[in-house]
Amino acid sequence: MSLVVTCIHCGKPFTVKRVREANKFCSQACYHADLSNKGRPDQRAETVNFRCATCQKPFSFTVGRLRAYRKAWDQDPLYCSRNCSNVGRTDTETRPCANCGTPFTTSGHSRNRTGTCSDACRRTLQRQSLIARNERVYPSETREIQRKTIKGGYIRLRFPNKNGVKGREVLEHRYVMEQKLGRELHPEETVHHRLKPVSNNDPGNLELFSSRHGPGQRVHEQVAWALDLIQTYPEFAREAGYALTPIATPLDDLFNEGAATDKAH
Repeated sequence: MSLVVTCIHCGKPFTVKRVREANKFCSQACYHADLSNKGRPDQRAETVNFRCATCQKPFSFTVGRLRAYRKAWDQDPLYCSRNCSNVGRTDTETRPCANCGTPFTTSGHSRNRTGTCSDACRRTLQRQSLIARNERVYPSETREIQRKTIKGGYIRLRFPNKNGVKGREVLEHRYVMEQKLGRELHPEETVHHRLKPVSNNDPGNLELFSSRHGPGQRVHEQVAWALDLIQTYPEFAREAGYALTPIATPLDDLFNEGAATDKAH
């Protein structure tokens, strides 16, 4: 489908397709003639004018640049150049040294960063800060156990050096089991949580496993299996130098009492 339009330069009607209905000139000659007479249209971006706070010279920002500047600094620009910014932002201040108390003068951006009169005083303060954070210089009675939740929801305990005892780090559920047994756990022993979450380290919620969680078994089940094996083959036990001696309380009663105690806790 065609469309008849009028050339804006010579006034001559001409035909264009619908997809090119935005054409305003009938030929390239009319386009260039109109461009020579009227000049190229102004396509510059819109600007916002300011006055430099240092040299009072006017300067401008495009709308897009001004938007980015306000987003970054939450204020309008004050200076027309970096030199004017250095002059305008440079100011002096006299303050006492944080280490020795000697008055010193600082200027510009250093006012927000410098608190000492010299590098020697700065290094002294840094050394004091490191010593203050070093637990080896803490009085022994002031050191405390640090408790932190780590990946997976488990809780880690960090015991500091205290009263001549070397500190260590241990998972809380293993520490609770050690306190229950009255000894440290062996490397092949693990502690299983009966119910989630794993941060519930109540003694009644913990079970001692031998080997890893996958092939591991409950210790009291392994003991019962070992006793049954020895009772089945007593002659082999005697050859190894061992023999069973029954006690007054059956083993099942001991396990039942231990389970009842765990539930009570």
